[in-house]
Parts: sequence; structure tokens; C-alpha cells
Amino acid sequence: MPALAVTTRAPSASLVGKARLPEHRIRFGRRSKRTGTGVADIVAAPGFTVMGVLYEIPEKEWKGLLRKEGALMKQPAYRTVELTVYSFTDRKSRIATSFVVVSPSDIEQIPSAEYLSAMITQADNLEFPAYAIFLRWLRRRAVEADAPPLREGLLVCGTNVRNRPGGHYLVRVNPMTLGKVKSKLVTVEFNGRVTVAALDTAEEVPEHSCEIDQNLRHALGMVGQNCYG
Repeated sequence: MPALAVTTRAPSASLVGKARLPEHRIRFGRRSKRTGTGVADIVAAPGFTVMGVLYEIPEKEWKGLLRKEGALMKQPAYRTVELTVYSFTDRKSRIATSFVVVSPSDIEQIPSAEYLSAMITQADNLEFPAYAIFLRWLRRRAVEADAPPLREGLLVCGTNVRNRPGGHYLVRVNPMTLGKVKSKLVTVEFNGRVTVAALDTAEEVPEHSCEIDQNLRHALGMVGQNCYG
């Protein structure tokens, strides 16, 4: 929920500060009746991270937020959930309340550029540079009407391996993820940049993820240690 939406309907809300929600990603599971475009909530997703802001809201002002999110309608659009977030202010975990779509659509809806721009502004104001980069990429995809569908990728984790095997960057993948692959090279694409890396399989790497070396992350312009979504 945008900061302005919180403070408008809960004027006594006090800002706690920046927060991180692990093991979740942004989901655009509902089409707004007002704009006809996708609006966001969150959904559990192992390995992903959502960044945001934490408020303390007086009990007497909760009803205004519930009404704004459509949680008080006969057929509610959103419902509240309790989540464990990490507060950067006091460096500890807190229990927080958020909103999720009651009946998400099977296919995620495309959000408007204006909607994502508001999210980007908030990420910039909170000084989440890596998260802002992710949101800007998401906005580019949203406005590219003729762009092909997003291809499935793998969750990227870092590895401390620095040496390039045979002069190539290194990518490590669980053998069960790729099945039988004879090639020892793999093409890696990120944010419009493409390069070739050496492919290595290792059972200790979690399935549906991959590890890439520091030099490759730097060459592709990957920022931060988290995978956002």
C-alpha cells in the first residue's frame, strides 16, 4: 500500500521505518475496477524478497484502511494477513499486518506505468536502490505491449567462486533442474545484457535456482544479494 494511502486514512499513523519481507514476491493478481489495470499484493515465494515501509497504526483508524482496501465489502477484494518482517530501524523481526487479494486471477494482470512509477518513487525515497532497479525493469516490461512473454528463469544466488573456468564466467546448477544437458556452456541474460558462462552441475545447489560467480554478477549489472519479485 502506498505511503500516502496509509497516512490519508490513518493520519495518526507513526512511521517505524524501512522493512524487508523475506520469502515473498509482488503479485498483480487483481484487475482494478477503476483503472482496468493490475494492482499489487504479495504472495509466498521461496527465495524472493519484498521491500517496503512499516507503520504503527492506532486501532481506531484501522477501519479506514480496511474500507479503502475493500476488506469490508460483502464480497471482500482483500483480506488481512499477519507476516514476519525485518525492521531496519531496530534490527529485529516484527509481526506486521498486510493485505492480500481474496480471489486472485489465474493470470497476473499488467499494472499501469503510473502505478509502478509510484512504487519506484517510494523505493527511491526509502533508499532501496536495488529494489528500484527491479521496479524500473518491471515498468519497462509493463509498457512494452509488443514484447514477447517473459521466459522462465532461475532464482540467482551468489557464489564465492572467483576463477573463470577456461576463461569463462561460472554458473552452477543442480543436475535435476536441467535434466540431461551435454553442453558445458550456457547463455546468461539479465536486464538486456547477454554473455556466455561455463556450466557446472552441483547437487548442493537448490533445485530451480543457480549460483553465478561474482565477476558475472558484476558484468551483468546485478545489484545486491536478494532476488526481488
